[in-house]
Amino acid sequence: MIRSLSPAPLALPAATPPVNAAAPAADIQQLRDVESQKLRKEPASNHAASSAGKELINELKERQILREQRMAARAAGAQER
Repeated sequence: MIRSLSPAPLALPAATPPVNAAAPAADIQQLRDVESQKLRKEPASNHAASSAGKELINELKERQILREQRMAARAAGAQER
């Protein structure tokens, strides 16, 4: 029996998990909770904490809106077929 001298084939990288539409909403809620806790603990830092938190929340909201628009467009395209 002749054995091959070539190395064993490399394993392919694992596939990325599917995107969960509920995750961004959970992220937004978590950020809100964190920011509200910061405001309760440190009233003097309201402006800095709230502006950074608002930016993050707005970015996540924009991503959620875009994701929902893409999903609606796909659903409309599927119905046309």
